[in-house]
Amino acid sequence: MDADKSDVLWRAAVTLGDLKFVQRKFAEATAAYERALENIKNTTKTPKSPDVKDIKAIFDQATEAKMLAANEDPGGSAIYVGAAKDHRDNTLGGTMSVDIRGFKPTAVPIPIGFETASTRFTRVGEKAANELLQAIRQQDPGELILVGHTDERGQADYNVRLSADRAKAVADFLKQNGVAARITTIAKGESEPLQLQDTSGLTREDIWALNRRVVWVRR
Repeated sequence: MDADKSDVLWRAAVTLGDLKFVQRKFAEATAAYERALENIKNTTKTPKSPDVKDIKAIFDQATEAKMLAANEDPGGSAIYVGAAKDHRDNTLGGTMSVDIRGFKPTAVPIPIGFETASTRFTRVGEKAANELLQAIRQQDPGELILVGHTDERGQADYNVRLSADRAKAVADFLKQNGVAARITTIAKGESEPLQLQDTSGLTREDIWALNRRVVWVRR
């Protein structure tokens, strides 16, 4: 592939992702962004790596689309979109990658949904938890941090307790399924909403969904 054409594939995938995001087809947007990340990682398809800040922007957009696709608020059609497979060995890649051409995601938002005011995983939340489990098994970290977040609804002290219980529920799930890594849980409640670069086109419910998350922090 000519050097001046080395960015065609990933840019096309990002353009498609942006279009689907605007159309609120979040599952399709996620798949496109995930594909873009894997195209970037593929040195045959992308000999010249994009700037790290551009890769981070794609990663952020991919995780936002993934969380919105998984939103189980009433009236939604929640879909869990799995991470792209790494082109080299078929392990989890895309947003679950350890290294994307120099960009190393240290904080990965995971859309693990819970039943209302509960620590029980929803149907989609269980899929997200299982993908996290698969990624940790494959990457075998010595330690990890799980940070629980809630949206702004409810009293602040209640939200802190709820985020603590939910992060612990994920940690317990991982341990029960054989994860031996040291797991630290942190509760943030509503205090650290996701920092969004662009909220145009997002509803209040979308923003709530983005703020309800468990973040996997790599050490």
